[in-house]
Amino acid sequence: MKVRCKIHDEMMQDVLDGNKIVPVCVFCVAKYNVQIKYEVEITKEPRSRNKSIINIFNIVSKSLFVAVFTLPFFIVVLGGFFGLYAYLAALIIIWILNGLNSAIGYDPDYFTPYDIHFTIGIIILTLIVMGIFYLRDYKKAKTLKEEKDSFEYKFATEVERLKQKINSQQYRLSRFLVTLKEKYEFENAEIENIDQYSGVEFEDYLAVLFQNDGYRVSRTPASGDDGVDLVIERNNLRVAVQCKRYSGNVSVSAIQEVYAGKDMYDCDEALVVTNSYFTAPAIKMAEKLNVALWNRKELTQHINLIMPPKVTWTTYIKDFYDLKKVNKVEL
Repeated sequence: MKVRCKIHDEMMQDVLDGNKIVPVCVFCVAKYNVQIKYEVEITKEPRSRNKSIINIFNIVSKSLFVAVFTLPFFIVVLGGFFGLYAYLAALIIIWILNGLNSAIGYDPDYFTPYDIHFTIGIIILTLIVMGIFYLRDYKKAKTLKEEKDSFEYKFATEVERLKQKINSQQYRLSRFLVTLKEKYEFENAEIENIDQYSGVEFEDYLAVLFQNDGYRVSRTPASGDDGVDLVIERNNLRVAVQCKRYSGNVSVSAIQEVYAGKDMYDCDEALVVTNSYFTAPAIKMAEKLNVALWNRKELTQHINLIMPPKVTWTTYIKDFYDLKKVNKVEL
């Protein structure tokens, strides 16, 4: 089962949290972790009375600066621009008219040193004000860039750390999935699949089957088991079970072995289970010794009764995903 992050359009990575699988987007978690870290650092910064007074002073001084300097400068700049252009335009018009008709009454030497100094002064003042605003904006832009670069660096570092952390947990996740797959195959096995099992796998499967039926199951030693593979117990009834994964029919020896082994494990009853069938002498011996038999047909019936749901692997594994904890696993 794969989950895609709707924000980054990336496939999430699975992380094992207890017995649940939780999808994680490393980019979402990294961004959250970095932002939380910044907030924690700001929150932990000591606040003293002196700093509070300084902050108040800064606010008041900035307000005064805006009221006393910035607003008049703004007025001076606009007024200076419009006044300068109007003044120069008037001088040019007068100079043209004076050239066309000297009788108009204006002095040809209208441009006096005072006029030139006034014009240069306005230009210099305008450039100074523009430079002040430019430097202020440049400082803000530089600060924002430094903060952005710092965040991007921390974000990239956190993403790399999360990837390494998740990769280090992949072995545990893979082992969990292998175990889960085996359980799924046992719980959803068809009799044709059981035919391909080894003897040990057949015993494992029957152990799961009996557990799902409410029995406590214990395994006997692999060698020297006295004809008993499993001991199952429920409601103070102990049963010795011999598991026979055969391609042919089970003979009478299996019945004799489990009957003899029953007393060795203090069991009340004996049972032989096979994916095949029993020979006629074996059936007759079982009736005489009161040994229960499950042949292929009866085994199939018990499987359908005890573990009836037959689902796909995709549907089965969904129950082991905890989508409520997406991106909320501590890494």
